[in-house]
Amino acid sequence: MNNLLYVGIPESDLVRKDILGSAKKVITLLRDHKDYAALRQQKEEHIILLKKVLDGIANQTRKLKNTLPKTTLGIEAKQNTRNQRVAQKQSEQKNSTPASKIELLEQELDKIEKRLKAFQ
Repeated sequence: MNNLLYVGIPESDLVRKDILGSAKKVITLLRDHKDYAALRQQKEEHIILLKKVLDGIANQTRKLKNTLPKTTLGIEAKQNTRNQRVAQKQSEQKNSTPASKIELLEQELDKIEKRLKAFQ
């Protein structure tokens, strides 16, 4: 009743070698996947820890701002620098507008000369 049938495989040594090589690749891939999953888990833990630290820093900063006296010094300094920038831009615009066509042509000539020097 126990009829076994054997089928011959041509070049069975090469087939065995290929199967073992494929099995080795699969095992390597599974090990790499396991390492990758562990690394991903560590990354998530570090991100959670970073968020906690940043929240703590934000809370401490908020407490510090609440305990410090209110001043207008920072606001005035910001307004002064903003006004200085606006005045500087206006003066640059006034200086950059040519008074005559000759000055305009001279400026264009200077630009062309600069471009030529850049190519050389």
